[in-house]
Amino acid sequence: MGRESMPIVALTFDAFTGAEEVGEELARRLEFTLMSDAAICARAAAVENVDQDRLVRLMNGPRPWIQPSEAQKRRWVAALRKTMVEIVTEDRTVVVGSAAYLVSRRLQQVLRVGLVAPLEHR
Repeated sequence: MGRESMPIVALTFDAFTGAEEVGEELARRLEFTLMSDAAICARAAAVENVDQDRLVRLMNGPRPWIQPSEAQKRRWVAALRKTMVEIVTEDRTVVVGSAAYLVSRRLQQVLRVGLVAPLEHR
């Protein structure tokens, strides 16, 4: 597999699919960097000076009792998007979780994978 042909794998999943383990193994075998939602939120929080817990809640819930303002939400989403742009330009990355939806559909070098487990497995 050439580096130019597929530098990003965007892995989304349903519950109980073992996607985290699949992502880890895929990244290991391809010698790609693994980026989970938590890692992406941590990186965005550090670089953009926003609260990491709020970014995690924005991506994966639960919703806070006191809702942030629309301006705060836009700032947090902008921080996540900016971080994702940096990640996809670094190349050779497996993005696992909700953050995979932030990888631009305009990029051709992305393999998008959705994992679904059969009911008997869940």
